[in-house]
Amino acid sequence: MALFINWVEPQENKPVWLFRLDDEGEIIWQQYFPQDPMFWGTCVFRILLAPDSTIILTGESYTPNPGQTSPVWLRPFVAKVDMDGNVVFELSWGRNDCLVGVGFFSIVDLRGNIYTGSTLARPSPPYGDSPCLLKTSSAGSELFYRNLNDTSKTGGLGTLAWFQGSTMIINGGWKGSNQGDTTINCVYKTDTLGNILMEKGLFSDDQSFSDCISTYDNKAVLIGPFGWNYPYWQTVMIKLNSDLEYDSIYTTPLTYDSLCPYPIASDTILLDDCEVIIAIDDPIEHPETTRLHIYPNPAEKQITMEMPKYLVRKSSGSGITATTTYHQWKEVRLEVFDIFGKLMYCNEIPQQVKTVQVDVSGWNAGMYVARVVFMNDIVAGGKFVVK
Repeated sequence: MALFINWVEPQENKPVWLFRLDDEGEIIWQQYFPQDPMFWGTCVFRILLAPDSTIILTGESYTPNPGQTSPVWLRPFVAKVDMDGNVVFELSWGRNDCLVGVGFFSIVDLRGNIYTGSTLARPSPPYGDSPCLLKTSSAGSELFYRNLNDTSKTGGLGTLAWFQGSTMIINGGWKGSNQGDTTINCVYKTDTLGNILMEKGLFSDDQSFSDCISTYDNKAVLIGPFGWNYPYWQTVMIKLNSDLEYDSIYTTPLTYDSLCPYPIASDTILLDDCEVIIAIDDPIEHPETTRLHIYPNPAEKQITMEMPKYLVRKSSGSGITATTTYHQWKEVRLEVFDIFGKLMYCNEIPQQVKTVQVDVSGWNAGMYVARVVFMNDIVAGGKFVVK
């Protein structure tokens, strides 16, 4: 469990404190940020536990331009911390290019790259603030930034989530130069290069959604407070399909027959391959059913990988971690890497395939890592040795 708290200690320049707590709420360690004295007025808006068990902090901080000590400029702040509280990197995004902006929300892909929704001021005409996507490597190098509106007077990106494989669903807002005081709240579907695949204007409001998630059936759900009737606020939830259209409410009741791939005959017969759920707590009582089993280990010519019966996926948002157990799915991706990270095997495995055999006779002797990927999350894995 991790918790961050902001408070101001301007004399010591330690405004952000990160605490790691045990299950009883006792402090394991505490660490202040920023460690680098170049940063001033740092504020963290989001904390994320990344797939590699590191902690990503996203926010804002004041830093000078290269070669100067003053004045200082507001820029997106992105930092990575390991589970012992050690700083992997602290990044004032855009400092080398003298950019100005704020970071709000980050997500991480399977390679450890960090995607951050931000506001970034355009350094050339037409001047203004753009909703902007930042990409940072796992080591803290700036890879690129992509403005999603090049003509907005003001704008920013709020929440991000992985959506349909390697695409992202991003919520943001912008105000055009001829829009007066009206802010258009919108949602984007982009690829990992920041190219806009789809865009949908939702409504006019100065607030943006506070969180968004991708569901198991590739729908996007956004939620947040909006002040249409200020001072009375309303909490709004929107569900969109893959075309960014409002998703219809599913009202058809599920029946026993609908859980099977074929009609059930009128008799007492064995339905071992029907996959009907007979015990919801089976994955909990038998955790081995959620694991990837690999044999023989060590192997010489061929390995057999027995796929998990259930998939357990953990997702995080707004500091809350949710655990979901899947009994039904279409397919997963099975990958095998050598110890140097080279991909040796990759294939999409349908649920009905229970075991996968891989020829390793031509592989070098050594250790290999296998993993099962579902909805961009690693849900099972294991190691084996080739002699």
